[in-house]
Amino acid sequence: TKAALDHFSRIVSLEVADKGVRVNTINPGPIRTDIVLNAGGTQEQSDQTFELMGKLTPLQRVGTVEETARAIAFLASDEHASYITGVNLTVDGGQQNMWINLSSLS
Repeated sequence: TKAALDHFSRIVSLEVADKGVRVNTINPGPIRTDIVLNAGGTQEQSDQTFELMGKLTPLQRVGTVEETARAIAFLASDEHASYITGVNLTVDGGQQNMWINLSSLS
């Protein structure tokens, strides 16, 4: 599970910090990929799926692979994140922070 990986990475970050190794994770939310198409869905089904997912985030859209990659690059960067370790960075458009009002989806 994500929670197990989050806690595992925190523990590992403590164990390897003295070797100069940083350990961080990314917890992505809804990210537009080809998952629906790869499962046999149509482009229309894919678009509808991601439109609905987007409604479940405060930013009212799903993220992109590029946005997730930039978050990973940031955490991996010694220039920008050399003092960051043991962090689980959530990249989900704020979804984990909101109470979902399902009646607003109709």
